[in-house]
Amino acid sequence: MKKKIFMCLAAFLCLALLPMSAWAAEIKLDISAGSIVINKGTYTVGDKSPINYGTGTVFTVFGRTSENTITVSSGVTANITLGNRTPRTSLLIDVSGRDKCAFDIASGATVNLTLYSDLENKLKSGGSHAGVRVLEGATLNIFGEGSLEATGGTGGGAGIGGSSGEAAGKITIGKGIARDPAIEATGGGGGAGIGGGNGGAGGNITINNYMTIARGGPEGGAGIGNGKGVSGGGVIAINKCFEIKAVSDFGIGIDGATVSIKDGMIIASGGGQALRAGKLNMPSRYSYLASRTNPPGRNDTWKKWPEGKVALKADPAFKYVEIAVGSRSQQSISIIGENFGVGVGCNAGAGGFIPLALFFILVHKHKRGKALNR
Repeated sequence: MKKKIFMCLAAFLCLALLPMSAWAAEIKLDISAGSIVINKGTYTVGDKSPINYGTGTVFTVFGRTSENTITVSSGVTANITLGNRTPRTSLLIDVSGRDKCAFDIASGATVNLTLYSDLENKLKSGGSHAGVRVLEGATLNIFGEGSLEATGGTGGGAGIGGSSGEAAGKITIGKGIARDPAIEATGGGGGAGIGGGNGGAGGNITINNYMTIARGGPEGGAGIGNGKGVSGGGVIAINKCFEIKAVSDFGIGIDGATVSIKDGMIIASGGGQALRAGKLNMPSRYSYLASRTNPPGRNDTWKKWPEGKVALKADPAFKYVEIAVGSRSQQSISIIGENFGVGVGCNAGAGGFIPLALFFILVHKHKRGKALNR
């Protein structure tokens, strides 16, 4: 009898130690059945009556639509997974032909968004809407091992962030396994890839350990940061990232009032300027390549950043920069393109830098061309 009681107690303790997610109910929703609206304590699908849900519920959303959307109302904290496990089904919302927002997070709402493993999800908005609208006062946290492609409407929406005329809220991308890429965000019009819509500030953006590609809209939005026409806004933090690419063909690659780069490899390119920061924070270990042309010229070389100086933020002539920070500052990063050579020059200082190995060149050549020429 005592043995049975002991076993029951042990089982109870094991269950008690399980994470809350293990206890949470899962509600599976096929987007083709209707637009999903998550309110506090209830949700609706299409024109059906509201249904109650409990604290900690996980909404798993999957399927395809060119009509329906997802909305999370103010005051709600929603746990949402994109992609279904069984059967394995991604989420595709393409309302680019309509004046709609594919995924709308209202001010005062928080969304914990999980990308289910190995599924490729796509969200495309129309009009002036962001692909994933994270309005000022809203919070979006992205986790998981899947991928997400978010595209803003041509009227000036960010890929992830504000719609036209709107500042972005708080966007955190992290705690996942780097993919190629995990996040791909493209702005429309003057919207940023990740950040403000056309005329909107960049908000608070943090990227942790995720491969990310962010492209500003064709009218001049930043790759990461402010929308067209905005300066001195936004806080950007990049921490321990395998690779970040911020591209703006007619604007600024990375643009924020404060930009902090802790560890990783960052590529920024812009038709106007590669990197603009009111305040640029970086550790002592870093190397960089900066070019006045985009793509870089054949004679560009790797250099040790001048001690105590931050040349890039003050020099609008640089249209391309590639920065290796922290642990990656000990590596040379390949600078390869169709019409120019490889920069392998190394200045002395802090132990110097190892020239590019042939293996590294071969591995990164295809990857680099694919990412920057998409």
